[in-house]
Amino acid sequence: MTLTFFVAGTPRPQPRPRFVNGRAVSTLDAKSNAWKAALRACAGHVLRRAGKTSESLGLREAISMELTFSFSTGEEGRFGKPHTHKPDADNLAKLVMDALVDGGLWVGDDSRVADLTVRKRWCAAGEEGVSVSVYVDAPVREDAVPDWLG
Repeated sequence: MTLTFFVAGTPRPQPRPRFVNGRAVSTLDAKSNAWKAALRACAGHVLRRAGKTSESLGLREAISMELTFSFSTGEEGRFGKPHTHKPDADNLAKLVMDALVDGGLWVGDDSRVADLTVRKRWCAAGEEGVSVSVYVDAPVREDAVPDWLG
């Protein structure tokens, strides 16, 4: 079973606490909160559209995910090419997974994601966002297993 959807907007990373003089300082901001709210709302919409719950979709099992983040650029030659600037891919993915859990897309937490592919690319203005594909009971890709584990 596969769920695929797109959430428009400027992708934001999961804020991380910073330490100043031995004290944790929050880095939460309104833009990250708004992005997370849009992702949560989309998770709920996906479930309602399917007329299902996370349990009836089988989202209690291991999950494989593909996330493709798109960031706008004014240079036409960059469209579709890798985005190699901040924000970091892992922080972008963390916010998406947390928001989808909060939105009820699957039961548990993001530890249920056993296979994760994250891409960042450049796009034209107005095409910013994240494409999300969630696979349940997907076989482990052979190319995902390093030779030294084989």
